[in-house]
Amino acid sequence: MHSGDRVPAVWFYPGSRQLHIIDGQPSNGNDECVIPEALTPGRTYHIDIHVGPTSVVASFDGVQKCTEPKTERQRLRNVHVYSSDPWHPPAGATIGDFKMTAN
Repeated sequence: MHSGDRVPAVWFYPGSRQLHIIDGQPSNGNDECVIPEALTPGRTYHIDIHVGPTSVVASFDGVQKCTEPKTERQRLRNVHVYSSDPWHPPAGATIGDFKMTAN
């Protein structure tokens, strides 16, 4: 794994509506921001994932759901965003009003 491979990566666990948020760091592999509850089908959520210099914080509708400390965060340039991959079946979910900003 290389720095920047997952900044973060966001998936659903297979066969579920539980988000799987991974922020990879070269020295310790995949760090997961654990959110034990699943999303409710048919409901629209505002999901905010903030990747900062010392942590990843995920919130649903303004309620913080997880915090994962980071020790090797560096500012990345030329980041690519993908909404799917060819290796897994797609989730039954819709992404709307997606925004990515750099501070």
